[in-house]
Amino acid sequence: MTRKSQAASEYAYRKLLGLPKPSIFWIHAGTKARFKEGYEIFASVCNIPGRESKDADLMQLVKD
Repeated sequence: MTRKSQAASEYAYRKLLGLPKPSIFWIHAGTKARFKEGYEIFASVCNIPGRESKDADLMQLVKD
């Protein structure tokens, strides 16, 4: 595990100890395609309105 991964894991662990419980999503960013796929999954899991539109900008929808 890289140092960045270790730091991210530790941050996530510490956040989970607090209240309210946060949702933590890991998005693979090894390639643009995997990054985009991660946002598609995120939008679907969270039922983000507008995600199914042909013209949807998933990055913007997720950010908003």
